[in-house]
Amino acid sequence: MVTCAVFLRLNSVLKLAVLLVMIAIYSLLTEAFYTSLFVRYDTVHHNTENFLGTKETSLLLMAMFLLAVFYHGQQLEYTARLDFLWRVQAKEEINEMKELREHNENMLRNILPSHVARHFLEKDRDNE
Repeated sequence: MVTCAVFLRLNSVLKLAVLLVMIAIYSLLTEAFYTSLFVRYDTVHHNTENFLGTKETSLLLMAMFLLAVFYHGQQLEYTARLDFLWRVQAKEEINEMKELREHNENMLRNILPSHVARHFLEKDRDNE
């Protein structure tokens, strides 16, 4: 489940489905085949006075882990989408700045003589 939660790059709903299948298989195994093992463990360790037995506690912890992983996946998707939108917006702004600079350079070349415009458009001139 940790591998699915951390390393698997899936849609959060698909990841939720995979984790639900895992929990269903685990609960089926604990209910059908290993119930006597959990009951024996509870009786040996005197956990019979607790509200929940070891089997129920393990299922509850797995369900809580599932909810945490689902929430984390939702947050990852949200931040990935937001990062994508910010990158697109930054590219658009860079393109607009390039177009504005080209427009300003063309206006300077049209207004001023070529040697004066070249002086103002140099990249590495000192600002004295």
